[in-house]
Amino acid sequence: MVNQMRHDMGRTILEALTEQEPLLAETFKARMFVFEDLANLSPRVLQDVLRRLDKKDLALALRLVHPEKQAIFLANMGREAAEEIRAEMVERGPVPVREAEAGLNRLMAAIRRLEEAGEMTLADGRDEPG
Repeated sequence: MVNQMRHDMGRTILEALTEQEPLLAETFKARMFVFEDLANLSPRVLQDVLRRLDKKDLALALRLVHPEKQAIFLANMGREAAEEIRAEMVERGPVPVREAEAGLNRLMAAIRRLEEAGEMTLADGRDEPG
């Protein structure tokens, strides 16, 4: 349900839950997969995922993530693809948050479809801490 909400609303709910019920929040977060989580995938899995995503939607969605995460995404693309994404972001200039969220939602839907079809598995690609 939270994955389907506007990006800022979902974040606000998770932050409030973290403050009030930290253990429940951690359980909840562990069961969710959000766009930013892609940056925690192994490079091989992340590169495979990024190749399958729409570049225009990716350029929109990257506007919603921290610059450090943006760098991870761009570093795991081919040089030309990363340049294409950067150019798209510059050429479009500022976009309304709802437009960026729409691109993000389309990407997440595409990722879910690929996973449901068995074309990729995100759970096996997460980097283990430490």
